[in-house]
Parts: sequence; structure tokens; C-alpha cells
Amino acid sequence: MPIQGLQGKDFFIDMYIDHDPSTGIKDAFCGDKTYNGHKGTDFTLRSFKTMDSGIYVHAIADGVVLAASDGEFDRNTDWLKTGMGNFILILHEGRYRTFYGHLMKNSSKVHLGDSVKKGQVLAKVGSSGYSKGPHLHLEIYDILLMDKLVDPFAGPCQVNNSSLWEYQPIYDTASYPIEDGFTPYIPRLDSLKMRWFVSDTIYANKDTVACHWILMHGLRKQDIVKTEWLDRNGKIKMQYSDTVKENEWFTYHWNYVLMPVRPGMYLVRCFVNDKLVAIRNCYIKIYEEEQ
Repeated sequence: MPIQGLQGKDFFIDMYIDHDPSTGIKDAFCGDKTYNGHKGTDFTLRSFKTMDSGIYVHAIADGVVLAASDGEFDRNTDWLKTGMGNFILILHEGRYRTFYGHLMKNSSKVHLGDSVKKGQVLAKVGSSGYSKGPHLHLEIYDILLMDKLVDPFAGPCQVNNSSLWEYQPIYDTASYPIEDGFTPYIPRLDSLKMRWFVSDTIYANKDTVACHWILMHGLRKQDIVKTEWLDRNGKIKMQYSDTVKENEWFTYHWNYVLMPVRPGMYLVRCFVNDKLVAIRNCYIKIYEEEQ
């Protein structure tokens, strides 16, 4: 694996190579975990907080460093810039030219001409270049086939149906919660990715809100995401629902209550199609209580 951690826990493979030559999309498994024209595999972290803990990128095989770029801003949250940002290019086994892209600023541990061994630490995961969140972009070319783009995954919609992996990672299409929490403001995606002011205790006043957010994997079009806020007596005080408009493989949903509400403990339950997927306590304190 080119990245530290466990799939489905520490990172998520949410974007594969697009095998549809038209404007449509199709990954190696005939699914839609890709976007139009995508040329690599993305190993995505759950948040910038995870990125800041320092997640290592490893060499997938022995090789020689052909190029390395470092020093670019590494906290992009939208596809505004172009290119791979900070990257390392390695020639593996004299055949595969492999890019490791969107790396953390000043984290590269190799230089032009260095020999590397399989599993060696190359750098850390970042969000530099054409990136809307922390992830590793792995892009492979076969120089013996006129520098042809190679998909390392074997799948029914892959022209070359052989895998380059020793142990091919699973194609994960399951629906499950990744993480949830509360914020004392109506969030933007950027703030959730950063995990700003996330706490189960909300210190609020009449001008703020209490917001519950959840990061989900594998939602399908027409799925219904419903959230209930219950008081300490188990009575539903607020209820919200949202219908998913298209397949979502790594997506946030959130809702909020306006202040003032009665302070105290609330239980928040989140359902997908009436199946309970998350349950969490929120304690709301009003500033006036402390004065």
C-alpha cells in the first residue's frame, strides 16, 4: 500500500481511474467512484486533523526518483489550482513511472536520483495542487507500452484485467458512518474538513446555533438521511431529513437548531432509510448561565 493506515478506517479509496472515454464516468469495477477524466487512484483522509497528525506515503516498489517537487501550499479545500502540487515521481522496476501527488509541504524525504526500497517513507499526505481535501493521488504509466496510463486494479471494466497489487484493496461500496460531531456554528465544508471547534459541549448564546454533522460513506441516490434531537426525557424536539440527490461516496450532511433552546443534555440520532447509523449526546450550555 502507498499510504499508512487501514482502509475504511484511516483512509478511503474514493476515486479510481475513469475508463469511460466519453463525458460519462466508469471505474474499473463498472461503478461511479471516479470523475470524468480522472487518471489516478485517490487515497482520502477523513480530515485535515488526520493529515496534521502526519500520515506517511510509502514507495509501492523499489525504484529511482526521477523528479520531486516540494514547498507548495498544502491546505487547499477546493479545485482552484492545477497540477499535483507537491509530488514525487519514481521509476519502479525500470518500467512503471509513478506519481505520488498532492503531498504535504516540506515533507519530502527523497531527492532526484535517490534509490528507494519498497515500503520506504517518501513524504506525508497533504492537499496541495488540484485538491479539495487531504489525499494521496497515485498515477502510474507503463513506459514499455509507450507511457500508457495503467490502472493497478483488476476489474470487469478494466481493459487490462490484471492487478498490479500483491493484495488488491477491496472495492468498498458499503454505506456506513465515518465520523460525526457538533459545532456551535452553521458550517461550511471547509470548516468541517478542518474540524474547527468540534465538541460535544456547545457553549451558546441567542445568536448562535448547535449543529450536528456526520461524514458518511456510500450513500445512494434517493437515500433519506434523517436526524432527530431528543431531550433528556426522550421526547423528539427537532427532526430533519434530507434526500440524497446522487451517489455519494464520501460526503458530509448536517443540520442545526437555533438558539435559544433549553440548556441541558440532548440525544441526537441519525438514520439512513430508517436504519440507525449514529447516536451521540450533546450538552448545551447557555452563556447567561455562567454569568
